[in-house]
Amino acid sequence: MPSLRRLRVFDCRRGGPTRDFVPGARLSLQFELAMFPSGRSGLHSYELYLEPSTQAVVFQTISPANIQVLRLSGRVRFSKTLQVLSLSHLAIRCVTSNHLDHRMEEQFNHSNLQSFRYAQGNNRMGSEITDRYFQSLVSGPGAGLRKLVLLGCSKLTYTSLASCLRSLPLLEYFALSLVTIRELRSSFITALPASIIVFKLKISNAWYTDPLLQQETELCDELEASFLRRQPPPQSVSLNLRDSVLSGRDVHWRMLARASGYSLTLGPWEQSENV
Repeated sequence: MPSLRRLRVFDCRRGGPTRDFVPGARLSLQFELAMFPSGRSGLHSYELYLEPSTQAVVFQTISPANIQVLRLSGRVRFSKTLQVLSLSHLAIRCVTSNHLDHRMEEQFNHSNLQSFRYAQGNNRMGSEITDRYFQSLVSGPGAGLRKLVLLGCSKLTYTSLASCLRSLPLLEYFALSLVTIRELRSSFITALPASIIVFKLKISNAWYTDPLLQQETELCDELEASFLRRQPPPQSVSLNLRDSVLSGRDVHWRMLARASGYSLTLGPWEQSENV
């Protein structure tokens, strides 16, 4: 299929192994060998939509050289060191392999990313993005990011988050869903680049912890002072915060948005981010 430009891979639910299968063993998808036996491909977009337990080896025969869009999921692993020279858009959702244990430059050293989207997903097996991975993204292939989406983050420290945001002067679109455990600091709000025109934020707590209501209230104060009143104003703001924390701010914020000329959405927004 050398003329194919876009490939999406989903779980195989009806097929079975062609060789003897040992009960209890895991299936590993090796579709590249069947679709591109010669190694010739013109793919620009390569997207995996796999279940957390599904194994897949990518770039066995497909060359990563011309890939511009890459989406990873499941127990994905690479067959070789990557040289993804054209990669502009990377998405990671519920990856259960050790991919996030590596630094970005180990796998995407020659890429120049315009967008990075991450979501842990609904499965607790999914690897979480850490300071080490995020810092290697910002200092390496993601230094010129214009769009950044981070959903379901509980391991990022606020110091690292603020430092990395200050290192992204071209960032225009930032969506962040934070899961608090022990603390919540508002320092990352003041670190938002002036280039941001679309901002989305959700604050929730892990199921085994109590809400940090005082810290969430302080974050709202900082958000209004340093971002919602910003000049020039952003274009769009979406906030998913507790009603008890908003406590009447919603009316005031809507008036502020109307006066400043930007759109403000209060309530769930995560479904609009198709990671």
